[in-house]
Amino acid sequence: MFVIRFCNKFAHTDTDFPRINIIILTYLKRLPASLIKIDQSFIRDMLTDPHDLAIVMGVVSLAKAFQLEVIAEGVKIVGHGTELLQLGCKLAQDYGISRPKPSSDILIRLDSWQPDSALLHTLTITLVS
Repeated sequence: MFVIRFCNKFAHTDTDFPRINIIILTYLKRLPASLIKIDQSFIRDMLTDPHDLAIVMGVVSLAKAFQLEVIAEGVKIVGHGTELLQLGCKLAQDYGISRPKPSSDILIRLDSWQPDSALLHTLTITLVS
């Protein structure tokens, strides 16, 4: 019961949010990275949950603003890939791209891999527009 009361005490206040935002943005500004990964928990429901989509859009926008690459983890269906391409996220990983392969098969796979035609169509539209 103490935990619930403690959480309720802070759940309805926004006085700490500006401080948290400053800390997060300061850390992001100084982050020694060239790539940000969007967690699969946001990608999974981005097509049906507007909050997940908003988070994905925000991360892609922040990455662009800080001139960082962004990669989406958990791209399992073509719909995820096409939406991410339209948002400007051109890097992705998971079963929608390829199942795990032994390292000995990578060069063979690279020579023969073709993306889904819907992804190619979206990429063409994205590059042209």
